[in-house]
Amino acid sequence: MKTLFTSFLLCLLFTSCKKNDEITAPVTNLPPTVFKASFDGIEKTFNLPESYSFLDNGTYVLKILAEKTINNDSSILIKFTLPDITKTNTASYTKLFNNMFWADAFMELGSKPGGGQYSSGTPIQSGQLTIKGHDANYVDGNFSFVFFTYDKWGMKKDEVHVTNGSFTNLKIIRQY
Repeated sequence: MKTLFTSFLLCLLFTSCKKNDEITAPVTNLPPTVFKASFDGIEKTFNLPESYSFLDNGTYVLKILAEKTINNDSSILIKFTLPDITKTNTASYTKLFNNMFWADAFMELGSKPGGGQYSSGTPIQSGQLTIKGHDANYVDGNFSFVFFTYDKWGMKKDEVHVTNGSFTNLKIIRQY
């Protein structure tokens, strides 16, 4: 009788527990991040866009970086540095570029034949960047600029026009 009662309780226990076949993932409604620009009329979408906010001598600074892979061992990098408008509740900010300002740059990064890394960069010669903070953690913006390429002797080789540049829903990573 005791065995029959124990069996009955075990059956009741196993039949009353219901296995949840559905595993629900946490709901994330993050907007997609897009960073793109046209280089002399050819549009390129950048991978790995990043935005960092940090304190520099008591001022909140926003650094925006975007990289575009060219091939297995090289890529191009765009870098902007400006005030973090999300910390000052400023709706938008426009920055005019001038030559020889390395905080804003276009660079080619890659591997040297036989090993090692190289970077070939140029400050942005002229152009404009406008950003808008659409909340405390994300920024949008648009930009256009001109940069020069140089030969191995430092002589100007070419001029590249970057137009229709934009980034949307770029999340800010806080470093303070």
